[in-house]
Amino acid sequence: NQEVIRRRETFIVEDVLDRYSRFDEPPHKAAGIRAWMGVPLLLGDRLIGMLSLDKRQPGFYTAEHARLAEAFAVQAAVAIENARLYDEAQRHVEELTALRNIDLAITSTLKLDEVLQIVYEQVADLMDTATFYIGLYDKKQRVLRFPFLMDNGVRLYPAPLPINGHSGLSGWVVRTRRPLWIGDLEQEQDTLPVKVIPVGVPTRSLMIWPLIAKDEVIGVISVQSAEPHAFDEGHRRMFAGIAGQVAIAVENARLFEEMTRYAHGLRALARASGKMIGSLNKKDIIAGLLEALVERFQAQCSILLIDEEEGSATLEAVWSPDDMSYPFPVGHRVQIIQVSALREVIETRRPLYIPDIRRSQWWKTPSAPERYVSLLFDSITSVLLVPMLSQERVAGIVSIRSAKPLPEPVEEQMDWVQTLVNQAATALASAHLYHTLEEKTAELSAAYEELKELSRLRTELVQNVGHELRTPLSLIEGYVELLLAGDLGRLSPPQKSALEVVYQRTESLKRLIYNLTMLQHVPRESLVLKPVSLVNVARHAIRELDSRAQRANITFYAEMPAGLPLVLGDRERLELAFSHLVENAIKFSPDGGIVTFSAWAEKGSVYVSISDQGIGIPPEHIGRIFERFYQVDGSASRRFGGMGVGLALVWEIVEAHDGTVSVESEEGKGSTFTVALPQCER
Repeated sequence: NQEVIRRRETFIVEDVLDRYSRFDEPPHKAAGIRAWMGVPLLLGDRLIGMLSLDKRQPGFYTAEHARLAEAFAVQAAVAIENARLYDEAQRHVEELTALRNIDLAITSTLKLDEVLQIVYEQVADLMDTATFYIGLYDKKQRVLRFPFLMDNGVRLYPAPLPINGHSGLSGWVVRTRRPLWIGDLEQEQDTLPVKVIPVGVPTRSLMIWPLIAKDEVIGVISVQSAEPHAFDEGHRRMFAGIAGQVAIAVENARLFEEMTRYAHGLRALARASGKMIGSLNKKDIIAGLLEALVERFQAQCSILLIDEEEGSATLEAVWSPDDMSYPFPVGHRVQIIQVSALREVIETRRPLYIPDIRRSQWWKTPSAPERYVSLLFDSITSVLLVPMLSQERVAGIVSIRSAKPLPEPVEEQMDWVQTLVNQAATALASAHLYHTLEEKTAELSAAYEELKELSRLRTELVQNVGHELRTPLSLIEGYVELLLAGDLGRLSPPQKSALEVVYQRTESLKRLIYNLTMLQHVPRESLVLKPVSLVNVARHAIRELDSRAQRANITFYAEMPAGLPLVLGDRERLELAFSHLVENAIKFSPDGGIVTFSAWAEKGSVYVSISDQGIGIPPEHIGRIFERFYQVDGSASRRFGGMGVGLALVWEIVEAHDGTVSVESEEGKGSTFTVALPQCER
């Protein structure tokens, strides 16, 4: 046989006894073989087997026998290969059918437990499954969890397996992303990459495949048998295909569960947010928050609000299951400095989760109040403290205490609670702001009514004072005019000079009274609006005050072209406004100063500016010079007189015309006032 395989050609032995002594020994001697011929079964250059012929007659096989055997061997090789290919095709069909059935079965549901059960049932129909399990890898916790494990038909629930150098064959597959196929565990024990961790019945052969989705290892799938070499190449190929299907199905189911859980959490958040944000009542907001927490966790929940000034936390609401009691009543207050856990949450502004309170550092070194509380809560295992954050401050703390750890994934639970309590904190801040605004609004309404009354009294006072002063001033002015005219006798020069001063002061008082009464009649509805030339209004003020400017040694310089568009205005009020601007320019200009007038039209408005070379206005006063009765120098010893009425009157007259008045000033160099009014529509 070896000669045929080595030579890959027909080999004839005329007498085996002459060449191989073993044929004269048991058990070959009983067969009586003397002549032998071996013919290779070839398919092209590939050797697939051998045809062996023997006879009891020495020298029986001739060259003719060899040619006939070789012709038969060619046909036999083709037939054998066809049969092998047929068997292989049949097995492939069976494998594809099985994979299709598994695919149809596992895609019929998105519930993870149902998917795992279906995968087990389908695999059990195809191969020996003394032990079968699917492990899902938790990347954050670095553990392999086993949601499904069957051992001899019994479902087991093993603890999570930490993924490290001592996590057995499954851990090795997760870490390396490589499959394992062991024909006989007993024989291959010393060649394995890691030590085996026994699970269930004793295993002789096994397959472990990584579950890979989106280029990430999400778990493993394993099938094991108590028999050696229970899984051949076909099983291995099929199991690899199953692993690919399972990875997709498990990932889809896990995503579906995650989305379902997330959607449920969002709906709960939306319901709770609607109740809290839709209310401006503190008690309703607290009640809505507590209801949402209890609905999700069914654990002991309490809500404390922080008083930063007093450094304390007040219990606002609490809920406990029937088998738990809470030692403090609503309204109980605790000093934050005495409770280290509260201090930590407030200082870090991050949640504090203690999965097992009795194994935590917090339990080992608590403060006196904490130790007392812990003794009362003897049925509690896990504690979650979450800060209620609003505008970077901790408004309160929510506490969730349970007899068991929080459901996985814990980070998702904590994120949900943090989102909920932050919304509650925002709602509480809004409610507080609303009630504060309500109080302020009430105060402002009362102040406004008081101001309205004061304004009415002031208006009435101004009208009465104006009326009471106007008559005697007119009499004084009349008698002074008679005296100055000499109708009541001759006057000496000193007498005449004194009466002229009286006359001038009387005129000033009349203008002040007029300005005060005009402040009460500036509203737009009191204006008599007609098309008017703003340039002509400005020139009227120049003519009216030219003599005063000359006496003060002030020169007027005007650049105001004729033909500018008209504006819609009350000429009398506009002349009054410009008279005040020109008066101010004269009053604040130095001896020998120049007052410049400019006018132009631009972008639908007509502009007139008045510039002086006076003392200017300090920057801190510019924003207030148009206020009623405001004076830059309000001291009793001020250099320039006035009541702070003129510019206020200018502002109100111009504003009543839908115009603007602006000022540019540099202290010590002068000021420029510019009046702008909209052009008259034709």
